[in-house]
Amino acid sequence: VGSLLGRIKPGQYIIGHMPYSDAGNKLVQKHISKNITIIRDPRDMALSMLSHIRERPLHMAHSYLYSNLQTDSERLFAVVHGYNNEFGRLVGLESMYRSMLPWGDEQDNITLKFEDLVGEKGGGQDDRQHSVIKKILNHIEPTNQVTDKHIAFMGSESFGKTTTFRKGQIGRWVSVLDEKDKGLFKESINDLLIELHYESNSDW
Repeated sequence: VGSLLGRIKPGQYIIGHMPYSDAGNKLVQKHISKNITIIRDPRDMALSMLSHIRERPLHMAHSYLYSNLQTDSERLFAVVHGYNNEFGRLVGLESMYRSMLPWGDEQDNITLKFEDLVGEKGGGQDDRQHSVIKKILNHIEPTNQVTDKHIAFMGSESFGKTTTFRKGQIGRWVSVLDEKDKGLFKESINDLLIELHYESNSDW
């Protein structure tokens, strides 16, 4: 990781999944000036993860999830709780999030929500998207040179510009999860949903 981060030049950026650790934080502080952490509703993230794995037979979790499990409910259970068997290992959903959240305590990091970034194209709100874009710009390099028109253009051009982006719609879980699957999340990560302000209680 250190050699990879060391190749980043001024004005460049890198994207990826990097769980927090003291050693990792020291590397980031050495090579990266500003960090942005993006979180998403864990229910939508789990569904997106299943779709991502299904479409990629070479993914390390594909064999177990799609060759050995029979239903999406079983696959969802495996993603939420994690597994460690002869087919491989996957940490559970809460562990995934807990490994990333400590970045939010670092001075050079801001933590944003996916739901605030996608704008109306993703089922969100453009005004929230524009507010977050301003926050990103001020975080990277404070300036008064960017107009509201520029920010609106950035928002309209930013939707779907990643290699792993599929539909990017927020709240998909509402129409996809049945009561059994909702119960899985309530039993397993409801406290996390409340902590991240995706829910205020278990009555959803």
